[in-house]
Amino acid sequence: MNDRLIDILKLGTEYLQKHGVESSRLEAEILLSDGMGKSRLDLYLDFDHPLDEKEKDLFRKRLKRRVMGEPLQYITGHTDFYGYRFVMRPGVLIARPETEMIIELSKKIKPDGFGNVLDVGCGSGVIGLTLLAKGIAEKVTAIDVSKEAVDLTMENAIRLKVDSKELTVIQADVFAKKYLPPGAPFDLVVSNPPYIRNSEWHSLPPHIREHEPQEALLSGDDGLNAHRALASVMKEWLKPGGMFLGEIGAEQGEQAQELHNIWAASLLIHKDLAGYDRIIEAIY
Repeated sequence: MNDRLIDILKLGTEYLQKHGVESSRLEAEILLSDGMGKSRLDLYLDFDHPLDEKEKDLFRKRLKRRVMGEPLQYITGHTDFYGYRFVMRPGVLIARPETEMIIELSKKIKPDGFGNVLDVGCGSGVIGLTLLAKGIAEKVTAIDVSKEAVDLTMENAIRLKVDSKELTVIQADVFAKKYLPPGAPFDLVVSNPPYIRNSEWHSLPPHIREHEPQEALLSGDDGLNAHRALASVMKEWLKPGGMFLGEIGAEQGEQAQELHNIWAASLLIHKDLAGYDRIIEAIY
């Protein structure tokens, strides 16, 4: 068998395609280039490069993990969010591109930035750390119930060279009764909370259902238990005039507005590029 990079890449693409992996060429390029420590462009600049046995073996193992349904981000160990690269590991929710809307809205709503920000359910830290890295927040408190998420947020903070004086990371159940986060009240609360209905679990794609943390996805019979809990504490967590930006499910806008109406002076639902409800903006 020819060991040229371009030939190995072709075989990998065909293998993924045969097993029903969408964007098989792109994913094969990512798996190969990342494993070799190269960019995707490097593959084409050096397509005659012969792969050694170690490189081929790593590529094979990664391809097998992918066809078994493991998400690409867990295999490569990283994910990209708003122009930054974050470490990613199993046990922590993978950030979706739609979540970048929270960054865009924060920047648009208050160009001069927010002082004190709370990131609820921080996961890998993508929202809070990006707000700090972009200068949209002066100080962030990031909270998650998961130790894996808290550890990953701190690791990503170090990689992004976030000043430790600007960031507080806490492991805690924010939905515990009467919980008041350290640093409250806040100018802005951001969150990508669980919002999938329990009944939808078995219909989720295998790469989500079998690999990502259930507790970061499911939120009761209507998918709004997390938002219900958040709405009940926002008055205590926010300063007067403070803002909440939270991600919601594709058709949850009206219900989310009803929940947050108990505390908010004004409410808006922002739709994503596909036209689905995506972010609720509420001001105290």
